[in-house]
Amino acid sequence: DRDLDPRISNLGLGFGFGMPTETAAAAAALLSAGTVQAAPAARIVLAHGAGALPALLPRLDRGQHLATAADTGDPLALWPIEDLVTEHHRCTDVLAACPPDRSHDITALTTRRHDLQAEIEPLGYRYNELADRRLKGPGTRSEMRDLRDQIIDLSAGLDRLTTELDSARRDAGAREHFQTDHAHEAALLDAVDTEIDDRLHARALQVAENPSAYHLHILGPVPDQPDHLATWIRGATILDRHYLGLDREPAQRERSPLLGGRREKAEMMARLEVMAIPPEVEPVQSTIEQDLGLDLI
Repeated sequence: DRDLDPRISNLGLGFGFGMPTETAAAAAALLSAGTVQAAPAARIVLAHGAGALPALLPRLDRGQHLATAADTGDPLALWPIEDLVTEHHRCTDVLAACPPDRSHDITALTTRRHDLQAEIEPLGYRYNELADRRLKGPGTRSEMRDLRDQIIDLSAGLDRLTTELDSARRDAGAREHFQTDHAHEAALLDAVDTEIDDRLHARALQVAENPSAYHLHILGPVPDQPDHLATWIRGATILDRHYLGLDREPAQRERSPLLGGRREKAEMMARLEVMAIPPEVEPVQSTIEQDLGLDLI
């Protein structure tokens, strides 16, 4: 215990914490330095049941991937696409809790509040003018009652608008704080989506080189013309997004099967996408020969 970090041994954690973590650190150094790979026949015995190493292996593996990818400046390039999809859904769920954008409500409520204040102001002036009169006839009293009723109604509406405006401003403040607190998730989601788009495009290109019977059934034959090929690839990407689960919202309930599931929707969208590709037209001369039976001669 005396050889351990004093911050650990002085707390009396040498046996319970220090030794297992020291063993795990030594084993991790053997793995990361390539010693095990260089001597695959060597048998290594670790004290303390390998310490904390078994629990840390998944984290060490991910850390090694990220450290290796650091030179490229894009650690996500080494993530399996399934992990990217999982991270996409995680970030999407986190950001879905963001309060709604009420900037339009604030603008509309502020404008309406000013309009109401502008309506109330001349009524108040007129009421005070009549109230200052020494002699008030029946007509004056009747007009004052009408003015008072209008002012009361408009003031109640003004109070309601003020309450709604305060609520909208609180929501806007909460949204601003949420966006500040979760700026990392928003930036990560953008990076993940960019990486996913690149992967999907590469996968679609591979499908176009060797399309499956399913892709040919949904999308038709792979066209040769570059613009049409790009459209076909977009259709293949739609199908791939469904296959990976990118077309679902984890926080929402699945649609009723009577209305069509996600697969039917993806296939319909893919078919609509490739409808822009004109069908191949046989040469006119060949068609005429077939119609006349000359192709049999």
